[in-house]
Amino acid sequence: MRVWRGRSVTCGCPALGASHQVGQGVARRRSRPAPRVLDGPAAACDPRTMHFSSMALASDGDDPAELQAHLTRYQPPENEVGAEIGGVHVLSRTEDVALVLAGARVHSTGIELELELRLRVAGHDGTRHRDFWEAVEQTWVGVALADGTRVVARPARSFGRRPGEATYVLSQSGGGGGGRSYRQTFWLSPAPPAGDLVVVVANPELGLPEGRHTLPTAALAEAAATALVLWPWEPDPPVDPDDAGRPSPPPSGWFAEPPA
Repeated sequence: MRVWRGRSVTCGCPALGASHQVGQGVARRRSRPAPRVLDGPAAACDPRTMHFSSMALASDGDDPAELQAHLTRYQPPENEVGAEIGGVHVLSRTEDVALVLAGARVHSTGIELELELRLRVAGHDGTRHRDFWEAVEQTWVGVALADGTRVVARPARSFGRRPGEATYVLSQSGGGGGGRSYRQTFWLSPAPPAGDLVVVVANPELGLPEGRHTLPTAALAEAAATALVLWPWEPDPPVDPDDAGRPSPPPSGWFAEPPA
């Protein structure tokens, strides 16, 4: 039996039950072959706290290479420092809201995209903040690969079929914010084929129309060549699930006395 060790999460991994599918009804010209459409998992937890950093499938005999491949499918490898592609690009905006591509980091196993959503005026009311964050979570994010493949990360609380054995996955790997600034990060895995990468976004809840930006081939190739591997990846050491994270009471005093 396999046991999840490390921090408990309910994020975009299909093993944890999150799923989605790309929306239907997209018109295509008959003169062009229809692009392949692949699904990425939608985050099933609060993106302000989700992270797979210490997660490991721990059972005797697990293949470390298989475990590493599973983890890097849904998050950047933690033994690497991705190389930045320079520039900040406005993807979509209105008079009061703007969604920008604040950064892109290329790793050996994929690409991390950082999006920032900025407000002209912040809402100080708690209810308004909560409602706005829920609207931020409804951002649609996708990428078009050089071979015609489209990969889509559905917004939070979207439902549909599991991504299954899709070649590419685009999953939300983190986020947070408040006031006038909110951030979301997305992880595309595995590394896409050589060529331009088009980032596409939309958020009807916030009135943001569809917008896009192209990351050019040359910039992607240069970043891929300079990504830094700090050390070989190793799985987390074994832990006892019954004792993991359990604090010990002070050695003396009231808390050290046995319960009555």
